[in-house]
Amino acid sequence: MRVLLTIMVVFTALQFAGAASADPAQSDPVQALGLEDRARADRLFKMVRCPICVGHSVAESDAEVSKSIRHYIEAEITGGSTDQEILQKLVAAYGDDILFSPRLSADTFFLWGAPLFFTALGGVILWRFRVRASSQRRTS
Repeated sequence: MRVLLTIMVVFTALQFAGAASADPAQSDPVQALGLEDRARADRLFKMVRCPICVGHSVAESDAEVSKSIRHYIEAEITGGSTDQEILQKLVAAYGDDILFSPRLSADTFFLWGAPLFFTALGGVILWRFRVRASSQRRTS
């Protein structure tokens, strides 16, 4: 019994010693992000779509490519890049589809303009039906 207790104490001490010596800043400089940079990285993670997963951001995905993109974003933040620079580099590497909110450009104009156009068209059609219906009621 005494031997078992000694083994457990030694094992526990080794676990605590290993946890205390595992400084994330020494093993990976990217892990040493401050609170502001961590919040910035988390915001960027949510803006970037996982190239493999359907409808998931890199923050939600455990795919290897998402892990790689998260690491890349953290490294760029540590290197002093702005959010715009990071997003531009990702778009250059993966295309506009990597962003959840595509930018307004000639390629994405229909994507942004179509909802507005169809809403206005529906309003005009509805208005015309109401005008016709009220004029038919007057003539009847």
